[in-house]
Amino acid sequence: MTSIVAQRVGVWWPQTVRGAREADVRSRFPDSFPLPSDRDADPLLHDVVMRARDGYRPVREPVGPFRGGTPPGWGLRWTERDGRLVVHRAPTHTAFPERWPRVLFTLEPGQTGVHRVNHRVTSLSHQSPWWYTDWTVWIGYRVRLPEWTRTHPAAEVDERVSPYGGGGRR
Repeated sequence: MTSIVAQRVGVWWPQTVRGAREADVRSRFPDSFPLPSDRDADPLLHDVVMRARDGYRPVREPVGPFRGGTPPGWGLRWTERDGRLVVHRAPTHTAFPERWPRVLFTLEPGQTGVHRVNHRVTSLSHQSPWWYTDWTVWIGYRVRLPEWTRTHPAAEVDERVSPYGGGGRR
């Protein structure tokens, strides 16, 4: 049994398509996908990216190799402590909102947790002044596969904010 399973589903779009019509399209995307058939890794990490420039077609991105609790760029880290998995938010290089390290949730064996977050990031290629991304990260601790994302999560933290300013969104 894989002790830690994590899947990040990320949607990326440029400033030029951040209007209501595009937001309505993006809101209908799934927040989890079937895991790949090669499930021998521990931790088992799965990164799915949907970009506006690709017509939001889901693409599996390679993850690893890496050292420590999570791969670089996920904005999270986790540690096993006393038979539980403690999930922390880690610093990220995003324009807003500022995110400070803190514990998000702790999972017992057999439990899943979900972290939802969005970011505004600068474009290194200068094709667009800003890019936006919306992530849903599922984390399972000693869970049964493949149905692990179909169960109600034991913990869910939603840190998304309105890209137009103001408070959070639901």
